[in-house]
Amino acid sequence: MRVFWYLMHESFGITIFLLVITRVTWRFAHPPPPLPGAEPRGLRLLASGTRWLLCAVLLVMPVTCYLMAGNSQPVPFFFVNLPGLPKNDPLGALANTIRFYCQFVVYALVILHVAGTVWHVAIRRDGRLDRMLPSQRPEG
Repeated sequence: MRVFWYLMHESFGITIFLLVITRVTWRFAHPPPPLPGAEPRGLRLLASGTRWLLCAVLLVMPVTCYLMAGNSQPVPFFFVNLPGLPKNDPLGALANTIRFYCQFVVYALVILHVAGTVWHVAIRRDGRLDRMLPSQRPEG
């Protein structure tokens, strides 16, 4: 059963990598509408920086996992094996260290993101979340 969860972990990591690439590509092709209201510059930078750093970390983590898992063996991706990389112990150790620290960056960024959502929804009540969600109004 442990092997199954390892295979799922690897497969979902690669899937997240592909989804983040798709998301970043989409964002460059379709910029978001301007933010409503007069938001302080520092908050705009914090929000934008948090989003882009989260994307960057979610790209780095699967790459480091691939470097660790593909160390002279195939890397599982659901029902397909992707080719591994030639054995390189120093590179695998570096990838392991980078991935270890990236997990804490992800934790911090998710906490910041959730805190920002709570701040906009419960404290400021500025409708920022409504801007991101699909319209809830009935058609016609």
